[in-house]
Amino acid sequence: RVNVISEPTLAAYWLLIESDGFKQNISSISSSTTPRQYELVYTVRFKLQRAKGSDIIPSTQVMIARHITLNSNRILGSTGEEDIQKREMIRDASIQILYRLGRNAQDVIPKTTAYHQHAD
Repeated sequence: RVNVISEPTLAAYWLLIESDGFKQNISSISSSTTPRQYELVYTVRFKLQRAKGSDIIPSTQVMIARHITLNSNRILGSTGEEDIQKREMIRDASIQILYRLGRNAQDVIPKTTAYHQHAD
């Protein structure tokens, strides 16, 4: 069990989100050269370290991709659908990070308190 706290000086371990962001790649174009389908990619780079600075899990990347089709009759709806996809992708990346933390750190980390920091 891990407890997440807001005070870094009290934590034995830190989860550092080093970077995250979305990228769009056009994957299909209509005959009028309008993008019809694109790939939306969300990438997160993180690491887990002891509060004293040594890495337990070195800098690691999680990448989530989705294909989104644009409907020229529903351009406004496409934006809302993209926002939903982005939220789901962030959730999926979070689940992958938690899985990797559990898989890689279960033998290294005793039950303790951790601090989460988002690097900007």
